[in-house]
Amino acid sequence: MSTLGMFGKVAEGYLKAAEANRDKQSAAEKEQRQVATSIFMRLMDDPSTRPETKRWALQGLTDIAGGKFKKVDISQIPTGEADPGQPPELGQMAAPAGQPQPQQRQMPTPPPPTGEQYLAPMSPEEQARLQAPAIEMEAFAKRRGGLLAESEFPSPPQGTLARQQVVDPDNPDKPKLVLINTRSGEAFDAETMQPWTGPMTPWVAPRKETLGEQYVAELMKGGMSLVEAVDKYNTRFSTSTGFRLVEQPDGTLALVPITTQRITGRGKPRIPSPPGEPTAPRIVGGKTTSAARTRSEIAGSLLTHLDPILKQVDSLEAAGRLGPIMGRWNDFMVGTIGAGDPEYTELRTNIGLLQTGLMMAHVGARGGVKLLEKFTDLVNAQKMDAATLRGTLKAVEGWLRTYEQIPERQMEKMRRKQGLLPPSATAAGPIEVDDIVMYQGKPHRVIAITNGKAELEPLD
Repeated sequence: MSTLGMFGKVAEGYLKAAEANRDKQSAAEKEQRQVATSIFMRLMDDPSTRPETKRWALQGLTDIAGGKFKKVDISQIPTGEADPGQPPELGQMAAPAGQPQPQQRQMPTPPPPTGEQYLAPMSPEEQARLQAPAIEMEAFAKRRGGLLAESEFPSPPQGTLARQQVVDPDNPDKPKLVLINTRSGEAFDAETMQPWTGPMTPWVAPRKETLGEQYVAELMKGGMSLVEAVDKYNTRFSTSTGFRLVEQPDGTLALVPITTQRITGRGKPRIPSPPGEPTAPRIVGGKTTSAARTRSEIAGSLLTHLDPILKQVDSLEAAGRLGPIMGRWNDFMVGTIGAGDPEYTELRTNIGLLQTGLMMAHVGARGGVKLLEKFTDLVNAQKMDAATLRGTLKAVEGWLRTYEQIPERQMEKMRRKQGLLPPSATAAGPIEVDDIVMYQGKPHRVIAITNGKAELEPLD
């Protein structure tokens, strides 16, 4: 381990020890605040406490609330004579020596309050009264939408009060909130803070009938049985809602979602071939893309228009209306003036549609203005004579036939990868090992056949 890593682990250990020590101190300080709160509250509630002592206790409670409390210093409890402005307490009244005070009973002077006599366990009523403010603060915090930290609600060491809703014998329709001391088990009414002597039966909200149960109940009032009413509900509402009523073992009705299973062809066993019949080769995966199929369809549709266009070229050539000069003149008359030779107009329209279709068959839907100009120059009846235009159309026909066969070529490529024979090789009948077959225009020898797949070896 490197020196840096060792120092890192040592620092991590010191950090964990410091955090543990801080948590321990926080727990001890929390317990001290709880004990001090209990002592100060007892001093404030006791009618025999001197005013100076009450002021001292009130100051201690203020320090606890403001986070300034350190510890209870008994030496700070006021002793001696009372304040001049306060009435004298028992044992401090002036009287002649040896004579009792008139109309007063001589009482011994009580010892100064030190707080030690108040450490006796409090009664359940006193505990409930002491914890009532904390419970009210907690309920207020919940109503505000967030529960404060546990440290904000100091609980006395005598135990905490848990809340529970029970059945009220006087009003069974509404729950009764009861506070239970978690240590002693005693219960108190949350409203009156008096001991609760009623039953501790947990209150459960009454179950309300669902709309489906109300519908079935109305049908049963009309004379239907339970089974008939449930069937009528399911027939009418199950399809639209996606749920159906089902009778439960306890006699109640419950809405159960309708589950549907999608049936596909996956996972089904293949139907075996009859005995003696060869198994057809199976092509696994690999489908032509939608773009390739679209280009193939466009090429096939354009091929059907090539022969009529070639006949129009022959007809216009025989009449002497094609060529660099006549072509430009006819194009000017048709395209600019709007009048001219109707036969040339038909050829011009067919050539224009052929140009856009040829671009889509060649590059798909990615063409633009520049690319369209390129295909316009390839097939241009305005500038070409009949022989040049005829040769261009023949070249276009070859490319279109190639585009038309894109799906078949892709399937043939898959068959070649999987070792399957093309349709032309299997048309003559069953193929056996060492047979010579023609594949892609070249002779091949069958060297093996496995599960309908034939492995071919070219004969060079």
